[in-house]
Amino acid sequence: MSESELVKRYSSWDRREHEREWAVLTALHQRAPGSSPVPLSADLAATPPWVRMSRLPGTPLGGTLTGDELDALESALRALWAVPTDGLPPRRFHPDEAWRVTGEKFATARRPPGIIGDAFDRAVDLLSGPPPAEASDPVLGHGDPNVANYLWDGQRIRLATARPMPHPTASHRTRRTPI
Repeated sequence: MSESELVKRYSSWDRREHEREWAVLTALHQRAPGSSPVPLSADLAATPPWVRMSRLPGTPLGGTLTGDELDALESALRALWAVPTDGLPPRRFHPDEAWRVTGEKFATARRPPGIIGDAFDRAVDLLSGPPPAEASDPVLGHGDPNVANYLWDGQRIRLATARPMPHPTASHRTRRTPI
């Protein structure tokens, strides 16, 4: 590590986070320059895999945000959501995977008694069918929406790298959450 760059080494990689992070860093650098670290190099096949990227100026957001910080956060999120997701790998626990895994867990779980059991039965019935249709307008979102994952330099906000990087998500409108 240096003042201008850092190397992120992955302690586990079976879920392919390193590949998604590299793809998203590269896409952000090409499509929204300055919004996140510059991807410098990577060895995604190494044991452990690693990604080298630039460091960003600023301090993590926290506490009650000022009006300027809120405005900058809105700008940063709108820029992130405007990045096309074409060609990016699907997020971890993609909706189809979530539907399948949840259905498997319900199928093997013990039915609770009473009204909760009635709700359980309805969930089992629902999950035994096909998953809902995919959102037609996927957006790039942040894997961990904690405000400390955004760096404020006094003028603008950039995506920090101490936490998981953004990844393709379902539409923010269908998720009912902004990030």
